Amino acid sequence: MRSSRSLFLLLPVLLALALPGAARADDIEVQLDGVVGRKKTPTLTLLVHRKVRSLLLELKSEQGGHASLSRRVVPRGGKVRVPLQATRGFHRWSGTLSVVFADGGEGEMPLAFVTSNAGPLELKARGARESLLAGELAFGVDRLPVKAKLSVSGLGGQVLVEHEQSYTEEETADDLKIVWTVPEGAGEIVKIELRVEDEAGWHNGIAYFPWQVVIPHEEVIFASGKAEIVKEEAPKLESVLEQIREMARKYGSTGDATLWIAGHTDTVAAPDFNLKLSEARALAIGRYFRSKGIRLPIRYRGFGESALAVSTPDETDEARNRRAEYVIAAEDPYAARAVGGTWKMLR
Repeated sequence: MRSSRSLFLLLPVLLALALPGAARADDIEVQLDGVVGRKKTPTLTLLVHRKVRSLLLELKSEQGGHASLSRRVVPRGGKVRVPLQATRGFHRWSGTLSVVFADGGEGEMPLAFVTSNAGPLELKARGARESLLAGELAFGVDRLPVKAKLSVSGLGGQVLVEHEQSYTEEETADDLKIVWTVPEGAGEIVKIELRVEDEAGWHNGIAYFPWQVVIPHEEVIFASGKAEIVKEEAPKLESVLEQIREMARKYGSTGDATLWIAGHTDTVAAPDFNLKLSEARALAIGRYFRSKGIRLPIRYRGFGESALAVSTPDETDEARNRRAEYVIAAEDPYAARAVGGTWKMLR
């Protein structure tokens, strides 16, 4: 997010007239605080270095803003502040500053500058994992950016793609996209960063971590309605410990690598009961991994019968639906499934 600072300010020198004590370029210094937050007002400040008898300022913006000032007698060293009241957004101002000095000299200064009181861009990116890996990111912003910059990285921080895209007034701010091509053989994509910027320099950005590793495993068999891992089933969890550790080493530096454990049931019993049971089983598996030294953050969640692997009628005993999934990823690997609920962190 960009902090406030002055925008481009074009100030031709004072036009000296053929009068005694004609104006010089440094008699009045003009300063602009042109980039401000949404609840603040851009300000033009005049620093007077030569006593003024009268001063007249007239400004208009292309977007309908107006500012004017008439001042009598401003001493040397005086300061005159001019608020630039305007609607929220980007404004191009132009106008004239006319001055008569106390000693009879006078001059006129044309002014041209831009201001922004829009504040940081509001970015809403719609980055489904499949489209990101295919080289396309859809997004929307609250106002049209002039450009978007994209950086795609692989393992170890290697930059695979750097791409910049411009946008014109013919495009719709809330329906934009940026498209890129990853060179063949470039390697695995682990991070995608998007940064958008408007003509005033306000910006915003978002980062995606589209990598994920599904840990293949043999399903733990729980007693009916129970969530305890019996001794005979523990070897099934032991067999994947080294793979989890290996993936943690490989991806640990790419972002917040997390082990996600999702529990599922078949359609036998009431949905509410199955939801609680599947969460308890996912928690039991997570606790087992933690007890064996897995130091990755672990999140667990029960889906009950809401995300069946095999579609069945209610009250159907289907072993393929009584399962758990172990995924190592930086982001929720189930986000695109649009199933209500939240993940819990294993403490």
